Amino acid sequence: MTYFIHTEADLDVAIASLIEADDRFNQAFSLAGRPPLRKRADGFAGLASIVVSQQLSTASAKASGVRIGAHPGLPDIQGFGRREMRMTRDEVRNTIIYQVGALAGFLKAEGVELHHIKPHGSLYFMAMQQEAVAHGVCDAAEVFGVPLFGMTGTLHEKIYQERGIPFVAEFYADLDYDASGKLILTRVHDAKDPKRPMHVGLGTDVGAGTSFSILATMNEAYKVAELNTYPMNSIKSFYLATLGGARALQLGDSIGSLEVGKEADFVVLDPNATPLMAYRSGRAESTEELMFVLSIMADDRAVKTTYVAGHQAYEREDR
Repeated sequence: MTYFIHTEADLDVAIASLIEADDRFNQAFSLAGRPPLRKRADGFAGLASIVVSQQLSTASAKASGVRIGAHPGLPDIQGFGRREMRMTRDEVRNTIIYQVGALAGFLKAEGVELHHIKPHGSLYFMAMQQEAVAHGVCDAAEVFGVPLFGMTGTLHEKIYQERGIPFVAEFYADLDYDASGKLILTRVHDAKDPKRPMHVGLGTDVGAGTSFSILATMNEAYKVAELNTYPMNSIKSFYLATLGGARALQLGDSIGSLEVGKEADFVVLDPNATPLMAYRSGRAESTEELMFVLSIMADDRAVKTTYVAGHQAYEREDR
């Protein structure tokens, strides 16, 4: 049966149920206190509040001192704002105010200030080259009274500063520039010098991604790689999800592999977690093939045990 929490009494019943199911919750509530009853508006306003609080984690940002900026883009839903559109100065101003205004409202509710604005995708590059667009961006920034992030040596720097708006210059280390210093935008990138590698890894997210499951992300990464004629075998997939990600974050010396002296944070995966996985795993002829089964077919049910700092933090209940 499904229960919904609407009142303080409902919350008390839920807390008692958690403690009854696992006494460790009693200690957690003793240390952290009773959680507040969170009430949100019905309809779109409530949904938007949930999305912002979960994807931006405004409360976490406030607690850790992280500054939050807005990244408004063109009203190009299918292209994620990456396709150029013809827009007047007023249209640029209004679409930015519409997007940033929603974020600013949720930030105000959490007692957090909007820190800056940086246009997204094609809007960013249009403002580099089109004066009307750059002025439209400035018009919106003046409404919120925050700095603008942009590319030095372009209309970003020229017009933003002429308008008296604080300008924060940025540089893209992962993109190429021509002889004049302008960005070279292309869908296909040449291979980099292997002597100067760019460390990459797999991570999870919602908003930018669709899941917090690293196993689901490995599955999606394999399919995307195949579609782009870049085969990714299971060994590389697991590397990117473990040591590759650690090295990309410059944490390879402490996490990412089972080596003496590293932090013992790891999970134990079960290749027989589901009947279909058991069927396919039983026909694997190598460790690499078994890893492929895990990277393509596994989900959270395959997580048998989780260890944090060498201590067991989770164990699956087998039924």
